Amino acid sequence: SLFFSMVCCISNFGRLTDIGKIGAKVLSMYLLTTVIAVSLGFTLYHLFPVGDPSLLEKSDSMLSSMNADEIEEMTEAAEMADGGISVKDTIVNIISNNIISPFLDNNLLQLLFLSIFMGAGVSALQDEHPQLRSFFVRFNALFMTMLDMLCKLIPVAVFCNMACLVYETGTDVLKSILSYVLLCMFGIFCMIVIYNV
Repeated sequence: SLFFSMVCCISNFGRLTDIGKIGAKVLSMYLLTTVIAVSLGFTLYHLFPVGDPSLLEKSDSMLSSMNADEIEEMTEAAEMADGGISVKDTIVNIISNNIISPFLDNNLLQLLFLSIFMGAGVSALQDEHPQLRSFFVRFNALFMTMLDMLCKLIPVAVFCNMACLVYETGTDVLKSILSYVLLCMFGIFCMIVIYNV
């Protein structure tokens, strides 16, 4: 949905210089807000630590029910988180090796770059091939409709997920989750204020 929305938005501009300015602003704002969000998250967590370490003992039963592939994926994710990614690597990795991997890897930064680049191409060919923009507009409408349908199912999915979690770990986890949710809501409020500055 984000990809088609960005392509449709960028293709509205007639001059490539305008697209370059908008693209640079979008990428710079994305990087800036990401740094602010990560810094805010670390700060809030250290000021208001949430969670109950004793709940880790109850998670052993959950891990025992997982298969080897799921445990391996969790281990790899933890190792990547520990290693971290430098700013240089982030900037270099903006450009993907191919057009498919940003969608498969769910890499938002690469998707933004690809959508801006493709939107510029659609804009340049707007007079010769107007059906190109029509194609992206129709797909954007389709994905926005699908997204609206999925959003209506999110409360049910969250309820089922919470019910399974409480069933497996007990009611003690609710207090920990509530403190985490409140901290996330405060962080979101802070980001909304930052976005409106």
